[in-house]
Amino acid sequence: TVPVAFILAVAAVGAATGGVRLLLAWWPAFALLALTVRLPYTWDFTLVRTLRDLTAVSGSRVLDALGYAHALVGNVIEVGARQLMVEDACSGVNSLFSTLACTVFLAGIAGRGAVHTAALLTAAVGWVFVANIARVVLVVAAAERGVDIAGGWRHDALGLFTYAIGLALTLSTDRLLLALSRPRPAAGAPTRPA
Repeated sequence: TVPVAFILAVAAVGAATGGVRLLLAWWPAFALLALTVRLPYTWDFTLVRTLRDLTAVSGSRVLDALGYAHALVGNVIEVGARQLMVEDACSGVNSLFSTLACTVFLAGIAGRGAVHTAALLTAAVGWVFVANIARVVLVVAAAERGVDIAGGWRHDALGLFTYAIGLALTLSTDRLLLALSRPRPAAGAPTRPA
């Protein structure tokens, strides 16, 4: 409750000194602060478990589509005699919140509008999910080839790599949204100034 009280106090000071215009200008800061607030009750644990289970099931479906022989038991993917657990840390909750923070920072610095930002945040969630599924698939594919990347520095490096890919795809989506939102010249109008 202390972080929420702090955010509300900063908002009150902003409203008192600069009104609604200042609050609207400060929205990226408020959004970043909001990402630091822990979810109430046990919603944070529910979020982590949901992401973990969704990542395991989706990863298993992708492995099925790619033809990898495996079995999914709960959040454990069995490949032959090997058991690879999709743990809470592999659920992507850390990469999700850090990607959302980077996205909010980008949107605030670049002066993106509310619709653009909402679309970008939605895309960021999707790209993080795709990156985490890719990590699960790569761990299983490597295990089938006798390479262990399920733990240690290799697993950490793979996590950083897939995080970077998800973040790069989010930045690419920002550029796509900008291109789609540009007004198109009227038919027959010159595209360059004369």
